[in-house]
Amino acid sequence: MKCTPLALVIAGTLFTAVAPATAHAAPAPYTPRMVQVAPSKPAPGPPPKQMSLGCTNDQWPWGCVAQCESGGNWHINTGNGHFGGLQFSQRTWVGFGGGKYAARADLATRQQQITIAKKVVAVQGWGAWPHCSRRYGLFGRTLMGRTVTSRRSITERLTSDTSLLIRKGSTRFGALHGAPIHPPLR
Repeated sequence: MKCTPLALVIAGTLFTAVAPATAHAAPAPYTPRMVQVAPSKPAPGPPPKQMSLGCTNDQWPWGCVAQCESGGNWHINTGNGHFGGLQFSQRTWVGFGGGKYAARADLATRQQQITIAKKVVAVQGWGAWPHCSRRYGLFGRTLMGRTVTSRRSITERLTSDTSLLIRKGSTRFGALHGAPIHPPLR
């Protein structure tokens, strides 16, 4: 039989008319199969190091936080937007005055990063490093080198002989601006 263009057109038309009917046919029943999996082999190379939660006294607390945040590498820049041993964001680094030391935290010395970190803790508390502060049980705020864990002690220390600039309208230390610490009882 010789195929002519007309025969091909007719065959194509019949095929498209029949195809939709078969497309909606019931699917074949699912037959589960048993598959054997080879046991997994350990990855080549040395085994992973176990991370110690302990921290030596000579590192406490900043060396410990840096160990947790960056593996203790004070000059790390992994490209994730956080820099240095304490993994400062660029905005935090510049906002707390780090720009006077270096353009980014990873370019600053360990001591310069710690100086800025103390300012961060005074304002934001240890929650600025949420995972690592929980790991080491760090909480509250540090102000003038002393740990502060309550709002009352912050207010007392700020109203004593300290020099700290508080921006007008700040809500962090509302009592200093005449706002009550607790709502009045009625």
